[in-house]
Amino acid sequence: MTQTTAKTELIPVLGLMSGTSADGIDGCVILTDGQHVTPTGINLCQPYRPEVASAVLAARHDPAGYLSEPHRRQALITAITDDHTQVTHQLVQAAGAADLPPVQLIGFHGQTVYHNPAAGRTIQLGDGQQMARQT
Repeated sequence: MTQTTAKTELIPVLGLMSGTSADGIDGCVILTDGQHVTPTGINLCQPYRPEVASAVLAARHDPAGYLSEPHRRQALITAITDDHTQVTHQLVQAAGAADLPPVQLIGFHGQTVYHNPAAGRTIQLGDGQQMARQT
């Protein structure tokens, strides 16, 4: 008996990355089936708005102090998500202009403001539900 494997379809997936330097958001669209990746050449590096970059750096400098104020923390979460959403819209538009099928998945981990691997702790800010609603 011969076993055949079904060929899986490559789907457009959008990935976002923002490093602790707070210099901006990198994003790209790839085609993948979860095992194979085909680059599309669609990518973007967008700087954070200056006020968001400053707030991210302030939160990194003193995470406990900065994030202890709920309104300030929520404002930063919203701003980070808004900036990532803007990059997402630009990449989706570029993918459409390249005649790719609609993006099926967005990878968004938020912005790291605290990372201590030895203690097994990290704080990443962003609101995936907000991004889902806006995209």
